[in-house]
Amino acid sequence: MTTTQSQMKAVAKNGHIRLQSTQKRKRMTALLHTNGHEVRFQIDTGADVSIICKKYVKREPAMKTTQLLTIWNKTKVKLEGKANLRATDPRTQEASDLRLAIFENDFSCLLSLKTSRELGLLTINTDKRIAGLEADTVIAATL
Repeated sequence: MTTTQSQMKAVAKNGHIRLQSTQKRKRMTALLHTNGHEVRFQIDTGADVSIICKKYVKREPAMKTTQLLTIWNKTKVKLEGKANLRATDPRTQEASDLRLAIFENDFSCLLSLKTSRELGLLTINTDKRIAGLEADTVIAATL
């Protein structure tokens, strides 16, 4: 989808002007059932780790960890733990075992690119990828 000029507004901040979309951002999400909860995950193709909020995880399956995770804005965040959870797609009733990092409850639940592909939510058409760019050689001639 391309953004037209009517969908953009100029925003001035610190003497700089930038364009900002006036449309609401659409998020790709997936609804999964896990641990007796209906959990909406945001599909984040830039994420290396899938995360779930602590409120959706029972104590027993959680594994403690001292790992820190660097999030999108370069902030380091301490994980509450890790969990291997069975998640079911309510549409297909297909169950999958997911390894998830556990965060405090104020974070969004995310599915990484790898997990989204494993669940069949995303398909990458590798035959359509750009493997590299080449420039034509231009020879300047003077007459």
